[in-house]
Amino acid sequence: MATTIGIKLFYAKGTSDSVPEGGMTEETAGHIVTPLYGVQNIPELQTAPSSIDVTSLEDYEEQSEPGLISGSSLGITMNYKAGVYAAGTEDKSNFEQCLDLSNDYVHSWKILLPNGRWFAFYGKIRTTIGAMAVASAQQFTITLFKRSRVLTGYTAPTGTADNQLNSIQSVKSVL
Repeated sequence: MATTIGIKLFYAKGTSDSVPEGGMTEETAGHIVTPLYGVQNIPELQTAPSSIDVTSLEDYEEQSEPGLISGSSLGITMNYKAGVYAAGTEDKSNFEQCLDLSNDYVHSWKILLPNGRWFAFYGKIRTTIGAMAVASAQQFTITLFKRSRVLTGYTAPTGTADNQLNSIQSVKSVL
């Protein structure tokens, strides 16, 4: 049985408000190495495509073709963690780390599973603070607005998840 223990979220800062020419590639995915700590959940990367009705009057049964894939944004819940992000000479929280990324630039994102499977895409980020309550963890939400298709591949497990990023073996498919 698979577990979610050990799933990691990484990013690489963008320098432009558009997706680089050529889109996400295996090589680009290999350079997404800055971790975001405190991830509590990651929603579906994308859903099934919509159905386009192509039935004509000659058909006895409905006919359809796959249409657009929805899921252009991901709302990821994060637990607030202090002192996990070095910015100059001071340590900042993961919330401040995400706020620093919440500009109009397109960043590279990668989700790495414990078995070596990874999913990478380009997207913009927005950060919002969550509700505050007594005796509960402080949370916030990052919303990743995807600007490219999701590329998936496999990294041979050769140690820790952080080490796996440097040994990408092959790209399996594009979602």
